[in-house]
Amino acid sequence: MANWEPIAPNMWRFPEKCEQIDIHEWTQVGNWILYSCAHYISYDVLGACDLRKASHVLQLVTDNDMSFLVAAFHDNTLWTVAVNPRLSGTHEYA
Repeated sequence: MANWEPIAPNMWRFPEKCEQIDIHEWTQVGNWILYSCAHYISYDVLGACDLRKASHVLQLVTDNDMSFLVAAFHDNTLWTVAVNPRLSGTHEYA
C-alpha cells in the first residue's frame, strides 16, 4: 500500500498512477470494496448496504453518484459489480 492515502479508518485512496500489481497484491485476500466517486462515502453508508443483493448495490451507487462499485467477499471468489446507469448508459449488472 505504498503511497496509498488513508482517508478514514480502514479506507484508503490509491494514487492515480498506482501499479496494477500493487492493487492486486492488496486485494487478493478478499473483504474489500472499490468504488469511484467525486466525494468520500463513509464506511457507515457502505456497511449499511447488503452488498450481496444487486438491487441494494445499484441503489447505493445511484444514490451516491458513484461511477462504479466492486465488492469482494471474504474468500475473494464472489464479487458484486455495479455501474451507474446514469453515467454509463447501460442497464446491465452482474
